[in-house]
Amino acid sequence: MADLKKITLYQTGSRRASSNSYVVFAQAESESYCFEMGIRSVTTTEAQWEQICQAYRGAMTAYTPSDVKPLTFEIDEIK
Repeated sequence: MADLKKITLYQTGSRRASSNSYVVFAQAESESYCFEMGIRSVTTTEAQWEQICQAYRGAMTAYTPSDVKPLTFEIDEIK
């Protein structure tokens, strides 16, 4: 299992930064939410891709913004 401290990226100005410690943000500091996931295409089966797509569709259906902050998902293929 990956350590979230090592895979967390956050946007700061026009660049992305990583951290070796946990990053904490107050909800008021966030203007939007973006979840990015890289999927290795060589080792990912068709069934796994379908599960990823179902999870994405379910998350977007379940997301009801309580404020004006947009939520986006980016699923990128890693070759």
